[in-house]
Amino acid sequence: TNSRIIIFKNNNFGEAETIANQVCLNYYEHKLNKKIWLYSDYVNVFSNGYFQFKHDFYIKDGVLRYYVYMGDPSLLNKYFNNEEIANVVKFGTNKHKALFILCEKILSSYSGLGQITPLNNKEFSYYSDYINFEFIYMQHGIMHADLRTLYSKDMHPFIDKIVASTKFEVSYFKNILHFRDKDILKCGQSSLSINKKRHTTQKKILYAPSWRLYLVQQNGKHEWCQRTNFLQSKFYIEAKAFLDDKKLINFLKCNKIVLDIKLHPNFAIYRQHFEPQKNSNIYLKDNINIKNYQLIITDFSSFIYNFLFNKISVVFFIPDKEEFLSGLHSYRKFVYPIEKIGKIFYKKEELVKYLSLFKFKKYNTKNLFLKFSNNVCDCIYKRLKI
Repeated sequence: TNSRIIIFKNNNFGEAETIANQVCLNYYEHKLNKKIWLYSDYVNVFSNGYFQFKHDFYIKDGVLRYYVYMGDPSLLNKYFNNEEIANVVKFGTNKHKALFILCEKILSSYSGLGQITPLNNKEFSYYSDYINFEFIYMQHGIMHADLRTLYSKDMHPFIDKIVASTKFEVSYFKNILHFRDKDILKCGQSSLSINKKRHTTQKKILYAPSWRLYLVQQNGKHEWCQRTNFLQSKFYIEAKAFLDDKKLINFLKCNKIVLDIKLHPNFAIYRQHFEPQKNSNIYLKDNINIKNYQLIITDFSSFIYNFLFNKISVVFFIPDKEEFLSGLHSYRKFVYPIEKIGKIFYKKEELVKYLSLFKFKKYNTKNLFLKFSNNVCDCIYKRLKI
């Protein structure tokens, strides 16, 4: 870091001066020889990068740590205390660009180039001789889909190390994505609770469909926008028919069972289209507690593994199987077959009939997850400090 600051002092940056020159001089002159670690997630998402930052922030090891946020700044006071918030940096600012150039490590639950680097191509090329960070992909879910075109070592420009939570991930990372064993952090994800005890007596079911790439589009500002064909899509028509099904509503009311709906963040733009009928015992939720549910209904979301880890039953409802298998989403194959985890339904009538039995089989996860230490975040930290 010291040598980099000297370089900043002695060079005329021209157009690039607005990025880092003064920021580095003013902010780091009194902190020479300090290592810098950056942590991040995505727009209004506080995932594994956030949990790892909260753990590492209080460690006195000479490392300067900063959390890089994208999205609504009004959320920060909810997630960070006054001490932590002083080290929270907005994505894309001059300060973030300087930290990016100087940092030793980046720990993030997302790995898209636009989610990692605040520099455009010209800026990155200008500073490439000074950029030398190690990127640790924390993941924001368990990689149960075949995504070799995105994450293999010969395809992704940044990923140096990757966090694994399951045995099948370790095999996939080694044999398909070509990571070295020493670069696989077999610690489990920071957000996974190590407390598997669950004492819920609540009669609650969660419906948590994943997003579909073919039903959203990006606007260039890290935001997902609606597509005009969403309301005519087979996915939405069937999902809404399921939620409005008279037999389902009658079953829930007669048995005093609650069904909550939790949309994927990329589908938050369609929230109003999932508003349930009044007095249906169905509720649309922004935040949930996993341990309050006896069953999750989803499709191809890796969210299922958070429930399996807590020994909660899983079933699948995939009304748009044809679209998924044809490749309209970002993947169409699984690393670990979902039929081994729970029943799969393609018709809402079959799903409603199954739910009415209210006898849900639990999947044996004994040979699925890795053995975690008592402190997942500490395990990751120690692996990175070796």
